[in-house]
Amino acid sequence: MDFTTRLEIEHACARCAIDYTHKVDFGDFEEFSNLFIENGVLSVGPLHLDSRAKILEAMSQRPPGMMSRHVTSNIAIDVIDEETAVGMAYFSLYRTMVNDENGEDSPAPLPPVAIVGHYRDKFAKTADGWKFAERIGVFDMIDASQFA
Repeated sequence: MDFTTRLEIEHACARCAIDYTHKVDFGDFEEFSNLFIENGVLSVGPLHLDSRAKILEAMSQRPPGMMSRHVTSNIAIDVIDEETAVGMAYFSLYRTMVNDENGEDSPAPLPPVAIVGHYRDKFAKTADGWKFAERIGVFDMIDASQFA
């Protein structure tokens, strides 16, 4: 595989990891689920979903008013071949509940970090571009009080 092809694959997979955070944080759950192949796996903490349809259903059940921000860094992609790649990224999750008093242009109060962890990713090339075949979220540190 030539250097340019490898870079294009790395970029496409890194973009998938970045789009994941934007889509989930801004509630675009249809597009979020489309980041996965049809039988893609999302396994984060106690949540284990094994299809795009189940991912969409679960994300659509997030509580109204839940605001989250996934801060992702140290994205590393290793290209296996022209059809598959693997990756890893660190994440910090901030989450809080907002209500009508927090207008759209008003910031919510800053919560402490809820989770620090990392993702282990498998990517697959599809007719629609690179997608997650599997994303496993590992919680390395957690503020359990935010999940009581």
